[in-house]
Amino acid sequence: MNTMTRVNIPNILVDGYMWGDMLTNLTREKFPHMDMVKLDEGNFRVDVSLAGYSKDDISITLDSNILRISGEWTNKEQNYLMHGIAKRAFHRELPLAEYIEVGNIKMENGILSIELNKEMPDELKPKEFKIA
Repeated sequence: MNTMTRVNIPNILVDGYMWGDMLTNLTREKFPHMDMVKLDEGNFRVDVSLAGYSKDDISITLDSNILRISGEWTNKEQNYLMHGIAKRAFHRELPLAEYIEVGNIKMENGILSIELNKEMPDELKPKEFKIA
């Protein structure tokens, strides 16, 4: 049974500020485990631990500033003697601030990495004026 838990929290990335303690508490007990890394001003990376999942098992969507990462482990035809690696259906949602765009996505060594970049429209960027 795939249960979806949605938590009402403020946008995770707002003006370069990360909701550190709140995010840590929200993600500590969730599957799969995640890290958020600030790369530089306005650029972040979400790392999701997905050992045993293939790229075909994972879906990533962005809709109304909600980044959704979900998956279903499809290789279930194993005769396990011991089964300790969590391989189950999951669904995670991350609310993103306005103007956050999804950048590069890659999967390497069981870690799904999603880059998030703040792309402020030119009309909203600060303007500098010269004195005539």
